Amino acid sequence: MTTKVLTICNGGNIRSVALARYIKDLNGIYINLQGDEEVIKYEAIAVGKDVMTDKSMDYMKQWADIIIDVSDNGEHFIGEDVWNDASNPELIKKMEELWKSVVERR
Repeated sequence: MTTKVLTICNGGNIRSVALARYIKDLNGIYINLQGDEEVIKYEAIAVGKDVMTDKSMDYMKQWADIIIDVSDNGEHFIGEDVWNDASNPELIKKMEELWKSVVERR
């Protein structure tokens, strides 16, 4: 079964993207025993709460099995965006720690 993960930050460009990439990188593609079906363990979509309508955000939240809000007022706030790049190694490390803590609570 695929778990759908919504990652949220303010602009949808750095923090949420870094987390979504991290989650997708965990993924790989798993092939069933018959070898005829590819299954993705995690789908992850990054969005920015400041650049979406409430209606669109509600739609995305209904889609998701897991919602991780790292925005400035989010439940999983990791600090203001000082990384300027979703592939910043320090940011990726923070996202790895965050993901592990979220998965452990499930």
